[in-house]
Amino acid sequence: MLRINYIVFFFLFFYSYSQDYNIDDYDGQTINTCSGNFYDSGGPNGVYSANEDYTITICPENDLQLIELDFTSFTSQPVQNGNGDGLEIYDGANTSAPLINMYSGTNSNSGPGFITASNDTGCLTFRFFSNNAAQAGGWEAVISCFEPCQDVFSEISSNPTANTNGSVEVEVDENIIFTGLGEFSNGISENASYDWDFGNGSTATGETVNISYSNAGIYDVSLVVTDYNDCSSNNSEIQVIVGATTPGNPYVSAGDDFSIVCETNISLSADFLEIGETNTYNIVEIPFVPPFPFNGLSNSVNTNIDDAWDSPQALPFDFCFFGNLEQQFQVGSNGLVRFDVNSSDTGSGSNAYSFSSANNIPTNSPDAIGEGNIFSPVHDIDPAASNAEEIRWEILGEFPNRVLAVSFYNVEMYSCSDLFATHMIVLYETTNVIDIYIQNKPSCNSWQGGVAAVGIQNDAGNQGFVPPGRNSSDSPWTTQEEAWRFTPAGEPILTFEWLNSFGEVISTESEIDIAIDETQTYIAKVTYTTCTGNPIVVEDDITITVEEPPYVVDIITEVVNSEEVFNSDIVDLCDDSLPLILDAQYESETATYQWFLNNSQIDNQNSQLTITSSTSGEYRLVVEDDECQVSDEVIINFGNPDNSLFEMAGTCDGGIANILGVPGGSFSFNITPNDGAIINPDSGIISGGSYETTYSVLYTTNDACPSSSVVEVTSLSEDSPLEITDPSPLEVCDDNIPDGLVEIDLSLKNSEITNGNPNYSVSYFFNENDAINNVNPLPNNYTNISNPQTIYVRVYDLISNCSATTSLLLSVIYAPSATSPPNLEYCDPDADGFGVFDLTSYNDIISQGQSGLTISYHETEADAENNVNEIVGEYNNIVAYEQTVYIRVESSSVATDCGTILSMNLIVNDIPQINTEPSSLFLCDENTDGFGIFDLSTSNEELLNGLDPSDFTITYYEAQDDAQNALNAIVTPYNYTNATAFNQFVWVRIENNTTACYNVGSIELIINELPVLTQPTPLNLCDYNNSGDEVEGFTLEDSIGEVLQG
Repeated sequence: MLRINYIVFFFLFFYSYSQDYNIDDYDGQTINTCSGNFYDSGGPNGVYSANEDYTITICPENDLQLIELDFTSFTSQPVQNGNGDGLEIYDGANTSAPLINMYSGTNSNSGPGFITASNDTGCLTFRFFSNNAAQAGGWEAVISCFEPCQDVFSEISSNPTANTNGSVEVEVDENIIFTGLGEFSNGISENASYDWDFGNGSTATGETVNISYSNAGIYDVSLVVTDYNDCSSNNSEIQVIVGATTPGNPYVSAGDDFSIVCETNISLSADFLEIGETNTYNIVEIPFVPPFPFNGLSNSVNTNIDDAWDSPQALPFDFCFFGNLEQQFQVGSNGLVRFDVNSSDTGSGSNAYSFSSANNIPTNSPDAIGEGNIFSPVHDIDPAASNAEEIRWEILGEFPNRVLAVSFYNVEMYSCSDLFATHMIVLYETTNVIDIYIQNKPSCNSWQGGVAAVGIQNDAGNQGFVPPGRNSSDSPWTTQEEAWRFTPAGEPILTFEWLNSFGEVISTESEIDIAIDETQTYIAKVTYTTCTGNPIVVEDDITITVEEPPYVVDIITEVVNSEEVFNSDIVDLCDDSLPLILDAQYESETATYQWFLNNSQIDNQNSQLTITSSTSGEYRLVVEDDECQVSDEVIINFGNPDNSLFEMAGTCDGGIANILGVPGGSFSFNITPNDGAIINPDSGIISGGSYETTYSVLYTTNDACPSSSVVEVTSLSEDSPLEITDPSPLEVCDDNIPDGLVEIDLSLKNSEITNGNPNYSVSYFFNENDAINNVNPLPNNYTNISNPQTIYVRVYDLISNCSATTSLLLSVIYAPSATSPPNLEYCDPDADGFGVFDLTSYNDIISQGQSGLTISYHETEADAENNVNEIVGEYNNIVAYEQTVYIRVESSSVATDCGTILSMNLIVNDIPQINTEPSSLFLCDENTDGFGIFDLSTSNEELLNGLDPSDFTITYYEAQDDAQNALNAIVTPYNYTNATAFNQFVWVRIENNTTACYNVGSIELIINELPVLTQPTPLNLCDYNNSGDEVEGFTLEDSIGEVLQG
């Protein structure tokens, strides 16, 4: 028990506040504190003792903090060779945590100094040990806690919301609501501050702030979120574009979503960029809000030379200019762009600078202005004069909203080194719009009179467009923060449509008035057709929310006489229900009321309407109040009393009803019977009654105008006949066990017995008493117990509840016996697996010689069982090589469907595939009589044509018929003398040893006569060559003709 107490004590936790902690006092314990002093066992004034071994863990007061200790003094006997006094510090909640270090010694730097936990628990564990030698003053440390910064993230949302480029676009003085969204990794967001910088010198604090800008321009709004621990977020930014002209890209705005109260008429107005063909242009001054910075575009033009056209560049999107499709451009260093490119006209001096105030746009000369198409403006600037300037261009955006931006940034004016120009050209894909932004355009009047021009012109220089006061003849002129737009203004190249939420076109006008009674979304759709014929579609939607009206009109219908109240849209009443009161259930002194019957106004302006005539139709009330119109309607149908006529027909235990008038009512006994009979209230069927008893029945309709009728009915007498037929015997075939007992489907006789009457129910019984008393019915699938057997039938009339009985004879017929035949085989000459079979050739085998049997053949077992699709005549198998056919054997004299079913396999065997035309056998006529001895077996290998000789028997014959019938074979094929001189055919039969299929071929035997030769004349030559050696070259072939006698 002492040991258990020690363990519990070891794991106790203490929460202490601003006190001293001696390690020996808290040995084995964990302390949670953020203040106080930590000492060795000697405390602040003493020394520690010998042979100590203490462990303590110090943790912060909450999970977000880290413990810190500042050791202001430390001294111990140094640890040497593992012996001495030392303090181990572990980065965690116990000594299994990573060891930070072990500290010992007397030097000023022997101690830990300032140490901080860096683990998830925030704790540090200390173990001190000492030996039995000298002791020292130990240590003093100040305890504190440190909370590290959490991760703080900030995000900005705005109203109006940012566009797809992430910018907020507003008009001058338009209010913007910014909301700061802070995300805190430790989940603590209390006391966080939200600090805003609006980019115009003003700031604000708070999660939600408002700002409006009085000057057009681009402003960068930033947000920094700082938490309770003075930890700050990233710097979130959003760009605000104030007073900007709509970009030159295709766009459409359906307007902002809004809400209305009550159904009403509203106006929809769509704003979109209207453009036309490029044969002419409109010029409009736009706010100076450049869509891109003037500096930093991606592609630089050489600024180390002056007066230069850059090399031609590809324009990666279709851009039409004065009716032409432009696909290349060149940037000129004097502030202009041209489309009539010239790859050889580049480099210093290629872009002429000299022109005068007399050279107005449009013009084709001099080159300084005549070679250009777009002027931003054109004037003599010198990019080579300094290093701070940029002339750059870039393709920005994605299809179909790409732009070409060309910027001239901070370029020195020629001859005026203290003046710098900055301007930009922006060309828009799809719309062919051209924007020019001029941040600063000074004038160097001492050079060329400060001539400059802004505008566009065609290649021929005979058509151009210039803003007012900005042509050459207006020079010298200066400007700052000025922008111009050149919009194609020929025939329109767009179509506009308003669509409803189903995608249906409701108008092609941009401004429409529509009636709306429920929340709806409408889509503004603009289809731009580019100069190359491609359609570009832009859409924007607007949702109009129809809010619930401030009051409700809900008509109720009250029948005055009966005080019945109906709160439904359709009310069915009888003519005698008048008068009625229709009540709006809404009273207001400021409201106006107007009633209508079938859309015709009724002279009543009250919240209630009294109806005194039975006029059916729609009664509608329109109430106007609080600038809202609300209506409700009720349809009232007046009707005559229902027709409740019906008739009854007697049954054995009651009767059945037939409604002649309005159905759906209820039946009851008008006079309650005392024989136990009951009536079904829905159908009117009386059951459980007695024979020949009269019942009085009441029927009441359940329609708007109910009525009742009474009819009497008398049940039938006990001997009321049923129209049934005594059935013929039920004959069935025996099963596979020929014992005369088999399962029989008794229901096969139902239709015959009842003559097909669907109201009769049939059941079968073992004996007549059971049938009469309707007990112990037999199952429909019944196995007889004798053959033949008589059973009994009970027929019950479902309508009259009467019954009758009869009997049924069951008879089991035996199927004839038959023998399964062997396989029927066929030798196939063409080896395709198909042949012709005479199926009837096995009839005698199947019948075993019995007479009076009918045998038929079928392709499927089902056909054989059902005796259909008999195979007649010779049969061609339909399954290659092996097929099963089925045989039905039945009596020819007994008319039953009992048959014996057998099966037989049809086997097709290929005949040997031999060489039927082997090579002839030849002999020389040694005896000159035309006869010789042949070894016919020499043809065997050629005849077999690669077949295995061991599988076949080969025999030879002098006649073809003998070969076909295997008669009179040549006994000595290895030593055969031909029977016909010189030329004879013998026949060969090759038979498969397994299948007995054979093939026949022929071999021609030929006796060749010996040649008759003539002794030739001797060949004579003179000894010319090397005379005297008696050697010369003879041509022996010269005697061939003589030897062969020609």
